[in-house]
Amino acid sequence: MKFRRRRGLGGFRWPWSGRSSGESGGPEAGGPDDARTGGEEGPGGGGGPGGRGGRRRRSRGRGRGGGPWWRNRWIQAAALTLVLFVAGYVVAANLIFPGGQRAEAGEVVQVPDLVGLGRSGADRSLTEAGLTLAVSSSVAHPEAPAGAIVAQTPLPGQYARPGAPVEVTLSSGPDRRRVPDLRGLSARQGQIVLERLGFRTAVDSSRSPARRGQIVGTRPDAGTELGLPAQVTLLVSEGPRTAEVPDLSGRHVEDVPTILRDAGLDLGDVTYEPDAFQAAGRVIAQSPPPGYALRRGGTVSIRVAGPAPREGRGAIDSAGTGGADSAGAGGAPPGRSPDGVVDPASPAGTAGPGGRR
Repeated sequence: MKFRRRRGLGGFRWPWSGRSSGESGGPEAGGPDDARTGGEEGPGGGGGPGGRGGRRRRSRGRGRGGGPWWRNRWIQAAALTLVLFVAGYVVAANLIFPGGQRAEAGEVVQVPDLVGLGRSGADRSLTEAGLTLAVSSSVAHPEAPAGAIVAQTPLPGQYARPGAPVEVTLSSGPDRRRVPDLRGLSARQGQIVLERLGFRTAVDSSRSPARRGQIVGTRPDAGTELGLPAQVTLLVSEGPRTAEVPDLSGRHVEDVPTILRDAGLDLGDVTYEPDAFQAAGRVIAQSPPPGYALRRGGTVSIRVAGPAPREGRGAIDSAGTGGADSAGAGGAPPGRSPDGVVDPASPAGTAGPGGRR
């Protein structure tokens, strides 16, 4: 019997069995010609060249791992990623961000610009466009009045489906703060406090007896409520007002209180120098010296030539009055001492016409 080899198959077939030699598995496939065919099949029982060729042909459709190419895990992951990306893009383009779509009649409408409108105006505009208004929140705004729309979602010009809500953010007006009490702080400290609260600052000088550079007030006053941003002016002390000490040298002691009072100063201690060669009652020294800048209301001490006057006579106080000289000590009349002796230097001690001393 002559055997025919069929090309393209895994081996040749037995005419009586219908199985290829690669599937027979050896001599037990039956038949008297097993010994003759065994030499051609080889020890593996898979057939000769035909059997080996069958194995090679069957393995051509398998991947490197031994299975079909579509069972490779990397290929499966790449395919799944591509599918998810396309699906996400379709959902985003149609549902989440429909602004890129064309406005076809009855499908989407264009969102109007609502920024700057009030709530009633925005509601009317959205109703005409076939949309609804939804207020999401309110924020403080330095310029927009209370109740005005400062933001919206979707943005103006995008598209939305009819009846979709447009979320808006309303302005609650400028943020309001109270001016703090900054008296006693330095100008720099006051500026830092105001800037942290959101105020703009300015500095102005003020005449005050407080220490120079110290805040003595604000404009507007502390406790005033202002809308931010607002300006607060700090009133800073120029320091105590000063007066220039006049030159008192050679002046009579009785004139000194008036001179100092006119300069905004007071008379301090008065010391007499009996051994001084200057005329009695004249100022020979002073402290502070002439030209010294002294705070208003300060005192100037002087030294006067001559002996100190007796108590109650000729004494000079800060008011410039001469003790009890006007009526004499103890209420004695002018020109007489308390013991009744007439003072010859007094006009009252000089006899008038026809009189006696």
